[in-house]
Amino acid sequence: MDKLSLITLNVRGLNSSRSDVLFLGGCRHKNASIIFLQETYSTNNLEQVWSSAWGSKIYFCHGSKHSKGVAILFNPKLRVEIEQQIQSEDGRILIPPCSG
Repeated sequence: MDKLSLITLNVRGLNSSRSDVLFLGGCRHKNASIIFLQETYSTNNLEQVWSSAWGSKIYFCHGSKHSKGVAILFNPKLRVEIEQQIQSEDGRILIPPCSG
């Protein structure tokens, strides 16, 4: 990757396993370096499914099935090391200080 490209999206929930897998596949084709998702309505149970669909680890701060939640997706081609992750209790903030 020669250029850093960022995308931020309010996804208003991706609870349906079919829609979330299709959405993440579509994001992969955008070839962005980093994608920030807001209002994911994600839960711990979805982490593995989404990471498999994305092709790399996704960093989450969960809200509930009906509100909040954020995620950060790094392009699988981008080499990133996450040293620690800071997240809010309410599912609104996720900060991954990293080196790479």
